[in-house]
Amino acid sequence: MRFLQSLDAEQMPAHETHAYGYFLSLEHMEQWAEGHSSRTAIFNAAITRYGKYGSSNPLRTWHEVYVLPSYGQHFEYVNCHDRTGLLPWFSATAV
Repeated sequence: MRFLQSLDAEQMPAHETHAYGYFLSLEHMEQWAEGHSSRTAIFNAAITRYGKYGSSNPLRTWHEVYVLPSYGQHFEYVNCHDRTGLLPWFSATAV
């Protein structure tokens, strides 16, 4: 997992962050979700907040999960910083 800071049009930090991850399988993702300290802390804080504010809670969280086939996977980054997404963690080739 890698946490990313969003930037606005002037390249200043926006009030938004994202977690970006790549798991070998859904089982690996479940193991991470059940035991990782940062994920547990965020989950517990969100539950506490929802308990306090209920449906009027202005904080919205979500997850996007993609399941890719084990063959033919590729990621494409166009005009991105070399520390973007998965680039620093895997071998990459330029086209």
